[in-house]
Amino acid sequence: MTLSHTIKTIPDNNYNSSALDKKSRWYQKFWGHCHRLPLLPSDKPYDVTISEQFRFIWFRNYKVGSRSLLKLFSENQVVLDAAQPYQCYYPPKLYRDYFSFAFVRNPWDRLISCWHNKVLKNNHFQFSESEWEKMKDLDNFLDFIQKKKLSGNTDGHIRLQSSLIDLNQIQFLGRFESFQKDAGYIIQKLQFQHRIVPVRNQSERSSTQYQLYYTSENAEKVARLYEKDIRMFGYTF
Repeated sequence: MTLSHTIKTIPDNNYNSSALDKKSRWYQKFWGHCHRLPLLPSDKPYDVTISEQFRFIWFRNYKVGSRSLLKLFSENQVVLDAAQPYQCYYPPKLYRDYFSFAFVRNPWDRLISCWHNKVLKNNHFQFSESEWEKMKDLDNFLDFIQKKKLSGNTDGHIRLQSSLIDLNQIQFLGRFESFQKDAGYIIQKLQFQHRIVPVRNQSERSSTQYQLYYTSENAEKVARLYEKDIRMFGYTF
């Protein structure tokens, strides 16, 4: 395996996108040549954010408070050298001394958040008009997900969270359910000056309201689809 895979960059609006694109392109070019160096690439591609200034690497998950973390970094003037290289084979040995972290979320709750934001409010998956109307029924959306390879290169909003994080390299795994506390640990670990965790894109739903959207049948379907995440991260319905 080499690092010569195609890599994209997703700029973040909290930062100067042109500067980020330039830095991220440099990182991508560097990683793209690492196969010529004695640095083994990761076993699969990840979406990552890296700061050389604070020496951290953040494995990006979806629907777990990412915008709040980006706002926190911005308020602490954190320079993001690699803003979000997308689907890249990074060299773990190069970052073994960096603080590595990620966040996860209850799969049943995460899926409802995705459905609300990416289907009911926006046609994120670019369905046809007729298909989009069908997907506004949760059972139909679950049928759509069931046809996807959730551990593979499918949309990150529905992919297994365990496939989005390099679990062999992670040092701290935060949880969306205790976001303020766990983000506070990151603030303490990185010694930020601004210590208030901003809240962005806060859901109007309570932490357990997702249960109201499920029947026993489709809740069990989610349990089968995301069995690995549920078992690995210790979640229950």
